[in-house]
Amino acid sequence: MSILKKGSKEMYCEKCNWEGEGNFCPWCGNKAVSKKTSKSYEQDNSTFQTQDISWYYSFNGETQGPVSETELLKMLETGYINESTMVWKQGFQGWVTIEQAGISIPQNNAAVVKKISNKPIVFLLFVPIISTLLQYLLAGWFQISADKLVWIAYILNVVFCLIDYSRLKKAGYDMYKLNVFFLILILLYIFKRVMLGNGWKWTLAILWTAILMIDMVIPAQLWVKMVNMSNPQMVTAIKEGHFDGYKDVTVEKIFEKSLENCTWKTYLDNNKEILVEVSGVLNIEANGTVTAYNLDTVFKLNMDSSYEVVSMKDGVTSYSNEDILKMIAYLYGVQQSKE
Repeated sequence: MSILKKGSKEMYCEKCNWEGEGNFCPWCGNKAVSKKTSKSYEQDNSTFQTQDISWYYSFNGETQGPVSETELLKMLETGYINESTMVWKQGFQGWVTIEQAGISIPQNNAAVVKKISNKPIVFLLFVPIISTLLQYLLAGWFQISADKLVWIAYILNVVFCLIDYSRLKKAGYDMYKLNVFFLILILLYIFKRVMLGNGWKWTLAILWTAILMIDMVIPAQLWVKMVNMSNPQMVTAIKEGHFDGYKDVTVEKIFEKSLENCTWKTYLDNNKEILVEVSGVLNIEANGTVTAYNLDTVFKLNMDSSYEVVSMKDGVTSYSNEDILKMIAYLYGVQQSKE
């Protein structure tokens, strides 16, 4: 059923004569009132009865109507539809645009109904992906955690929306129902925006949400490999982990407590494997003599956030897998003794 069909709904817009359901007019954004309490409804309705109510129009892929030519002009004036909107009435061989239908558009409304494409707003769909890619690029360049750059996504969204908002305003659209306030609620802005452009209802809003969710579930490791630059966020993934058999203490605590001058760094090898290296001085006392060893341990971070020690050495001596396990047990013992 058409949202515009006369006599079928209870709410009425005294500004542009819209009738339908809801508290606000979808054409102009004005607050709707009940027909029963509207002082102008009876007069407007009597005038309506003498009009030619024979026009149908396409909106969001659905046929709406019948409406009068006056109502079509009101919708054009508010930007709810545009000159390229397809219309039909009895006697037409097929659907044509409003412009082709020969509807007389008042001269003062001509500038108001400039057609605005929805294509620019489509770019907003990819802002979550673009912003995340940019986050990891900047994180790699400046060696800071990508988590500290999440504001980039919001800034890009607002910038794109402001550009689009400015284009609509210059085209003469009624911006009342596309309040600037919506710029802080991107999803709401997209929905309201496509309604102005005779768009696809919830389609873009749903797609934007879906792409955002996909962006959120893509592991950080994949982004690091894509930009071919690591960042400190990878170090955190190792630090907060645990060795098998030592679940009561983090990897960070084992190394920080047992090594002096402990430092962490991350990098990608030639095969784009994400490696995290922890280095420090290990002091071992034997027979009253303390020997200092420069211990270097390298972890490989996998796509599923698991990790493994791929190498360990003190100076020039590389450890076997068995020796690595023994050293981890030793470091754990040192850490426990210092608690």
